[in-house]
Amino acid sequence: MACILALDPQFSIDLQLIGGVIILQTLPSVGLGLMTRWFHRGALIAGWAGGMLAGLWMLYQIPNPAKGKEHFGGSAYSLSDLGFDTKMTIYTGILALAVNVAVAVIGTVVARAAKLADGGDATRTDDYFADEGDAKVKELDLTGTT
Repeated sequence: MACILALDPQFSIDLQLIGGVIILQTLPSVGLGLMTRWFHRGALIAGWAGGMLAGLWMLYQIPNPAKGKEHFGGSAYSLSDLGFDTKMTIYTGILALAVNVAVAVIGTVVARAAKLADGGDATRTDDYFADEGDAKVKELDLTGTT
């Protein structure tokens, strides 16, 4: 309760937006890594690291003149900082995600060209299937009584 009353509400909003940028960087490595086996696992990790660094660097660059803060003033990155002649801004997480995916794709292409091993898959067919009556399958008590 003290945190809610003592902290500036803008700080909470900024913290949530920063957290969103960070969490968004897990999308390629987890989401794409589970959906397809095309990506090299090392490239996915490198993409995650690149996206995190790019996202945090861009967040650091955003000022908040209203509060007199030079850094971490929000999550809207000015496209003019990238050399575009515009006053438009974009969510930092999208730019960081683009860096993440680009590094993962380029890293995968390089890893495939270098013939780097993908690593072994430890899953077995039995890990995906369970039939009723199987000795390894246990009934769940859904009545709430134990």
